[in-house]
Amino acid sequence: MNPPSRKLRLLREGIPVSLCVQREALPYQYVTVEGTVVAVNEAPTHDQMLAIVRRYLPQGDALAYLEGEQASGVALVLFTIRPDRWSGFDFGEDGV
Repeated sequence: MNPPSRKLRLLREGIPVSLCVQREALPYQYVTVEGTVVAVNEAPTHDQMLAIVRRYLPQGDALAYLEGEQASGVALVLFTIRPDRWSGFDFGEDGV
């Protein structure tokens, strides 16, 4: 078994984290969240990971993505954060 990465070690400690999701096509949009790690699952099931990946990819692409990740030997980790702060912006005409 490989030793945990620095990132995984820090996630286990419950460090504050921040995430940003953005749309890079016009109109630009983004949302950021800052929070604290409250759970780390180092052995998520295939169904758990598929449910997440399907939010971003169609079913067939999601399955292919997961198969590729698993075949590459990458250890998939699922972590849960407690959001403390949210921020977002929409640069469209009806921006928020």
